[in-house]
Amino acid sequence: MRSFLNLEPEAYGLSECLSRDLRILDRLLGKVLTEQEGSNLIDLARRLVADKHPDPRTLLHQIPELADPKTVRQLSRAFTVMFQLLNVAEQKEIVHVNRERRGVRRESISEAVAQLKAKGLSARQVAELVANITIEPTLTAHPTEAKRKTVLDKLQSIALLLDEAQLPPTLRDPLDTQGRAQDEIGRTLTELWQTDEMRATRLTVDEEVRNALYFFERTILDVVPWLHQDLERALAEHYPNNKIAVPTFLTYRSWVGGDRDGNPNVTADVTWQTLLEHRAVALECYLKAVQVLRREFTQSVKLVPASKELLASAADIQLHLPFRADQLNRYSQEPYVIKLLGVEIRLTESLDKTLSMIATGRTGGFPHVYEMPEEVLDDLRMVQASLAQNLADGLAFQGRLPHLIRQIEAFGFHLATLDVRQHSEEHSRAFDEIFQAAQVLPEDEIYSELDEAAKIALLTKELSGPRPLLAPSYPGTETTHRVLDVFHVIRRARQELGPKVIQAYIISMTHGISDLLEALVLAKEAGLGNDLDIVPLFETIEDLHLCGPLLRELFANPAYQKHLAARGGTQEVMLGYSDSSK
Repeated sequence: MRSFLNLEPEAYGLSECLSRDLRILDRLLGKVLTEQEGSNLIDLARRLVADKHPDPRTLLHQIPELADPKTVRQLSRAFTVMFQLLNVAEQKEIVHVNRERRGVRRESISEAVAQLKAKGLSARQVAELVANITIEPTLTAHPTEAKRKTVLDKLQSIALLLDEAQLPPTLRDPLDTQGRAQDEIGRTLTELWQTDEMRATRLTVDEEVRNALYFFERTILDVVPWLHQDLERALAEHYPNNKIAVPTFLTYRSWVGGDRDGNPNVTADVTWQTLLEHRAVALECYLKAVQVLRREFTQSVKLVPASKELLASAADIQLHLPFRADQLNRYSQEPYVIKLLGVEIRLTESLDKTLSMIATGRTGGFPHVYEMPEEVLDDLRMVQASLAQNLADGLAFQGRLPHLIRQIEAFGFHLATLDVRQHSEEHSRAFDEIFQAAQVLPEDEIYSELDEAAKIALLTKELSGPRPLLAPSYPGTETTHRVLDVFHVIRRARQELGPKVIQAYIISMTHGISDLLEALVLAKEAGLGNDLDIVPLFETIEDLHLCGPLLRELFANPAYQKHLAARGGTQEVMLGYSDSSK
């Protein structure tokens, strides 16, 4: 079997484990390329690699095959796949090294807590620090990861198979497992080579949303509870005589499906569908976890008495939820199973309703749904409390149940709070029409041509009055409705899906106070009032220099003072949010 580049990783001082993985990948990729493209492609690749300092001016003369665009594409693709495999092997090695390291890792949560202890911080002081941690990573609508989900899946499979190749056989394996993992890597590489890495067409907004959700499904949903658990363990280790509560400090936001600045395809309907897709992913995750718990928590009331609250709740849900008769008979003495079956039924119906809303918009016919995530948490915490009362702390506070509870605390039903962003000029154009239609300005005056002081005075006056500017039946132009419809969707989403689904409206290219007051007037027009954070985004050098005085003047505006009071006196500001400084 001929390898691709005939790598010799040991010559560069790489570890035995990493070297073995690289040789396996090099050999298997060579086998696939030979089968798919013939040996000439490998010969060309090796000729390129052999010349460590090629002269671009003479390269075509030395290797005339490079004049063929198809050949260049194949070579580029082969090297791209090889680099991807090198990254996979390196990431696996990093995990392996970290697991093998003895003692405390300098970059670990445990080491951070240890340093706090060494500096003399008391348990009370650390508890105060922990109580005030807030971390909100944001997924943006400008992805730096352009690989298709299918490609990412295959690379992840290869990483897992490399790990499997080093493990001894398990009880579940057949008697002869020699080479099975490597054979599977070879088959996966064939699939990878025959799969286009990039799509033939530009991603739609829906596809961008699905790509973002991929990372929640594959990593984020599980990693967030693990990080909280790491902190809990570190606090217990370094402050063993104190119970320090760890609040849910890590939550997520996203711009994908809400960022309409420069993208007319992000319509109000797309934003609504994005919120429903978020909800479906969260509910599906929780449903799967509850189904596993239901199969595990099979304790019999004959052997381990459950708490009175759990027994009463299990009896109640049997009366009000659509259990099958065989379920009631089979699990009559297993209160945890009955309780979790009730949770499962309600989560299933909640997911079905969400999928129905995505497909057809239908919301009726789902009488047993969970309206809010707090309802699920109440049910799960009842199970947790009962387990703790029955000498099962390991089940109550470690493992799958607390993992699920932390997930629901962090992600709710909304998964990630969706930020909505719009360019300030879009608002200004809409107000040219709105103020004319509402006869706020004389016919010969255009809002966008007013000076800043006149705009501020006009908008402040409108915010102080109760009347709407437009009738509900106002026809309007597409430009204006594109702006107005977003605020109506935000109001609907917060009412029907919960207040956490959208909390911030970001105004890119904020130049003046009027840019923020315009958004407030639009929110008022949609019936949102002050239920939305208005976030200026200062981007130009001039705006960054002037944003301090601008904000001080903004906070002195009486209409905006009322808004700030309603938002708890908190103002979010974004600075220079360019692609190079996220």
